[in-house]
Amino acid sequence: MSDTDSFKKMLRLMGISDDARSDFNLDVSISQPDWQKPLIPEIEVNLGDIIWCSTDKGVLYKGKFAVLYIRDQAKYFDYETDYKFHITGCATLKGMFTQKRYDKYVISQDTGGIFKVNVIVNNKIQSAEKKLHVCKHCLRAINWHGYKTAPPARQIEIYENFSLAGFFKVMNGDNQKNFAIIPEHTAETAPPNIYPANWAIISKTLRKAAGYVCSNCGRKISDTKNLHVHHRNGIKNDCSRSNLEVLCADCHRLKHNHKF
Repeated sequence: MSDTDSFKKMLRLMGISDDARSDFNLDVSISQPDWQKPLIPEIEVNLGDIIWCSTDKGVLYKGKFAVLYIRDQAKYFDYETDYKFHITGCATLKGMFTQKRYDKYVISQDTGGIFKVNVIVNNKIQSAEKKLHVCKHCLRAINWHGYKTAPPARQIEIYENFSLAGFFKVMNGDNQKNFAIIPEHTAETAPPNIYPANWAIISKTLRKAAGYVCSNCGRKISDTKNLHVHHRNGIKNDCSRSNLEVLCADCHRLKHNHKF
């Protein structure tokens, strides 16, 4: 008996006719993970030309409201930056995206206003829970309670009395247009934003290769303590060569959000 005859006999034993045809094919389309998809359905997002949408509602992440904030917060000496949380694609977030520093943000769905943070001191993590304030640019973008046109005293009142729980209650449902793209990680899944163990070697090698010259102002710095290696995207564990630049202390200080 041939292989073909054996196969047909097996089909008959299974109750399948000889001329049956399957619509099975190997043309399988693998979908992207949820975090890689733009929140606006059926619109292809060009990461270099994102259209930011401002509405009077919040943002949904996997069916729930969400806010964006920076979990890993650097503390230089006694100065601690007043980090904010974001409820819409405001001017601050657009600026951070343009500067390719958007990966510093994580997603939270906590409505209490108390956030899990990692305070980074001397490259060591101090975990804490911290009350953060809403971003004023966000209040302006959605004109929360008339914030945009309110007199200064009223703006302060709106800002200080802002409640995430109250905000989510008013939103009550559907807005997927506030953020054209959302961060990959939540506060629980983001890797710590600290320097790798071999950072001293990486920094020394790059400064030497640059001839101890600042790539921004062109000065040669004899005191190597005043010549730094800067992470362009603000992610200290991303030590790819394209993310690093040699800067003098003065030029480094001018970079966004460097407070020292």
